[in-house]
Order: sequence, then C-alpha cells, then structure tokens
Amino acid sequence: MCALILSASKAAASTPGSWPATTSLADDKTTLNWVGGFAYTHRTEPDWRRVRYIRPLGVVQGESTPAPFGVSTPNDPSLTESGRYFSNLNERVSTLAVNVVHQLTKDTTNREGGIKLKAGLYTERKDRDFSARFFGYGSVGNTSVARTLPVGQVFAPENLTGRDGGFTLEEGTDPNDSYAAHNTLLAGYASVTVPVGKFTGTAGFRGEYNDQQVTSELRGGGLTDGGRRIFSPCPRST
Repeated sequence: MCALILSASKAAASTPGSWPATTSLADDKTTLNWVGGFAYTHRTEPDWRRVRYIRPLGVVQGESTPAPFGVSTPNDPSLTESGRYFSNLNERVSTLAVNVVHQLTKDTTNREGGIKLKAGLYTERKDRDFSARFFGYGSVGNTSVARTLPVGQVFAPENLTGRDGGFTLEEGTDPNDSYAAHNTLLAGYASVTVPVGKFTGTAGFRGEYNDQQVTSELRGGGLTDGGRRIFSPCPRST
C-alpha cells in the first residue's frame, strides 16, 4: 500500500522580562543583589489539518493503470489519518534570585578580598495549562468517487453531507487531552571563602527542592493527579 500525507499550521509567541538590582548595606561589608523575572508563552495550533491518501499496491484498472489514491477515513476519528486538530498552551514562569556576600576580614594583599561568606536563594514557579480537541472525517456508504478528489475539494462543504457517498466530521477528543501542571523549584546555597597563602579555600553547601504536580481528567469522569517532590542535597550541575 502506498500513502501520501499532507499537513499544515501552528503559531507561537513569548514575552520574557527580568529586573536586576544591586545594593551595598551601610557597613560597606555586605553586598546584596537580586533579579526577578517573568515570562509568558502562548502556543496554538489553530487548525492543524491532516489528510492521508492511500492506494493498494498491485491493483490496476483498465490498461494497466494503477488504482487512484483515495483518502483514508477510518471508522473512528484518528489523528493519524484524516482530521483536524486544535490546541492551546499557556505557560507562565516567575523567578527570583537573591545573593548576599559579606566580607568578614580584609586581605592585606588585597588579592582575594579576605574571608567572605556567601549565600543565595533561587525560586522558580511554572504554571501551564494545555487543552486540545480533534475531529476525524468518516465515510458514509460508498465514497469511492469522493475519496479520490484533490485535497482542496475532497472535504468541501458539498461533500460533508452525512449521507451516502459523502463524509461526516466527528469529534474524537478525550477529557485527558487537556491538563494543568505546576512546578515549584527552590534552591539555596551557603559558602565561605578563605585565602590561604597563594591558594583560596572554599567550603559550602547547596540544595534544591522541586515540587511538580499534574492534573488531568479521566475518560470515565473525575480527576487524576500526578507528580513528585524531590529534595536534592548538593545536586550536580548540568
């Protein structure tokens, strides 16, 4: 069997932003800096259309003419055959990072800046909602003629009659085709830096906590929740 698949369209937009700041406290030994950020992403598939033409191999008509390609229309709506798909995704991300550096002693050589304490916090919140719908084309009765029409004509309004020889458009959306998700990330670190002769010694600790939650509907009704919570001491950088 041979197959020809045609498909089309999508759109996306994003709006990032950040607000940094730095300040020194009155003792001139402590520096505080922070940066806040926000980003919004919207992605949409306004009308993604897919058409699949097939024909049997080895079947000929008349003077050894191969059988024509015809649109594949399964009994139940299917995204992999002939149909239309719509989706919307919205994601909002808020971030805040704060870092503090406190100088305990000065280095007389003014090379390493003496003993320093450093600490910082980072938090990130992501909220996402996604929804999708899809419709599939189905055949009614004998559509051997209509199925062979070009892609721009096969599903024209005059062929979507729901009667013998025409097509129907049926919804195949499931409740679990939509979901809402939330992710919270909290991270912190603390360290001390000590100059030792020609060397500098640093000791510290870093930890991350991540909470991810996903909610979706079930086919039979009700909601299903999933996710995980993880605390990672001293996670490796990637």
